[in-house]
Amino acid sequence: MYVVKELRKGLQSSFELKCKMCGITTTLLTENPEEGILNIKLAVTLACVSTGVGYAQLDELAAAINMPNMSDKTYCSYHEQVSDIICQTAWVTIEEAGKEEARLARDLGEVDKDQIPNITVITDGA
Repeated sequence: MYVVKELRKGLQSSFELKCKMCGITTTLLTENPEEGILNIKLAVTLACVSTGVGYAQLDELAAAINMPNMSDKTYCSYHEQVSDIICQTAWVTIEEAGKEEARLARDLGEVDKDQIPNITVITDGA
C-alpha cells in the first residue's frame, strides 16, 4: 500500500491508501470517532488548561514541531467544553468532600444541638 493523499483537519488526518497489487483504495483515520475515546482536540485543549497555557502557546508549539493546529475558533469551542467538564467535576468533588467531612464530624461527635455537624475550617493552611 502507498499513500495517495492526506487530508489534514487540524490535529486529525485521514490517509487515502492504495494497494499496489490489487488497486483497492481505503481510508485510514488517525482517530476513530466511533471508539469513544477522548477526542484529540479535546485532549490537547485539556492539556493546555491543565498546564496553564493558552491557544497562543499551543500555536507556537505546533509551529515549532511542524504540526498542524486547530483554529482559534475551534480551540475556544473545545475550551468551553473542557471548562464545563472541569466545573462539573469540581462540583461533584466538593459535594463528596463535604459529605465526608460531615460524616467524620458526626463520627467524632462534633455536632450542635440539632445534630448538624460542626466542621473545623482552617484558612491559613496551618
